[in-house]
Amino acid sequence: MPTYIGLIRVCGHTFTVEFPDFPDLYTADQSLVWARIGAHEMLKRRIADMHCRQEEPPAPMRADRILREHRNRNAVPILLRVTARSLRMRRIS
Repeated sequence: MPTYIGLIRVCGHTFTVEFPDFPDLYTADQSLVWARIGAHEMLKRRIADMHCRQEEPPAPMRADRILREHRNRNAVPILLRVTARSLRMRRIS
């Protein structure tokens, strides 16, 4: 499974994580740790939903391409790997 790049930005006391590969997917928290955890969970959910709808997730963009964009120069990149095991969903009866 692929590894996606998340971009961390700080605005005041809030940490925001966004994904260039999924422009409408982002999360924010006042704790860096919880922002990163929330971002990983949201990414896993998005990809699991895509698999359920028989859609292919986008191929991850290269880091140099992402960081070359002017608006991303102040962001801190993080790597988030999505494994097949992490996508297993529990069935609720």
